[in-house]
Amino acid sequence: MHIVKDTVADACWCRLMAEEIRTEAEGFGSRSAKEIMRIAAESWDRIAESIERSLSGAPQPDAVANQPVTHPAWGR
Repeated sequence: MHIVKDTVADACWCRLMAEEIRTEAEGFGSRSAKEIMRIAAESWDRIAESIERSLSGAPQPDAVANQPVTHPAWGR
């Protein structure tokens, strides 16, 4: 298990995870499974962006930092 500690290497690892998820999803036949994988990949991208902002000293946007990950099918 990889523990994210807000380093450049961690941001890169998160981007790699997102890309691996996207690549894996390309082989899925189910549209809903592809959508779930897209959401998972976007979550890893958001984690990477947060790490990158943290490393640059830029403030974290409250709107993004305080919102749960949702999906239209979940009704939230």
